[in-house]
Amino acid sequence: MFGRDLRERGADITEANRNQLQRGNFIPAPRYLEALALRGRYLREFCEGVFADADVLLTPALPLPPPAIEKMRDERFADEFNRSRVINIYTRPFNYLGLPALSVPCGFTADGMPVACQLVGRPFDEATLLAVAHAYQDLTDWHHRSPQI
Repeated sequence: MFGRDLRERGADITEANRNQLQRGNFIPAPRYLEALALRGRYLREFCEGVFADADVLLTPALPLPPPAIEKMRDERFADEFNRSRVINIYTRPFNYLGLPALSVPCGFTADGMPVACQLVGRPFDEATLLAVAHAYQDLTDWHHRSPQI
């Protein structure tokens, strides 16, 4: 949601997420253009280094277990959780580089919360990424399990 959509449909999302999106309005245009200008070089260097020996990269999806729904209903907690720079530490670089990525279930915490890993592929190679995710799910049953309530 950007600009007009955020103004017109902002009520469709939680306040915490709306606040997160609105912070993007405070990034000066020159800084944004600098980031865009560097993205191609960083993408090329990353791909040459990482994908020279691998087809897909496996990383954690989140650095911590997901909070309970009740906690996320507390607007103060949800806002702080969403504003935390830690929460997207593993997804942010791939979003910036524009690499295809997806998360697949890979287990549960000791207290029964679901966790996921992230698979990252080469630019425009979603087919390989999806094939690896499919093969993983054929070999595991995490995607069929539900958290204990």
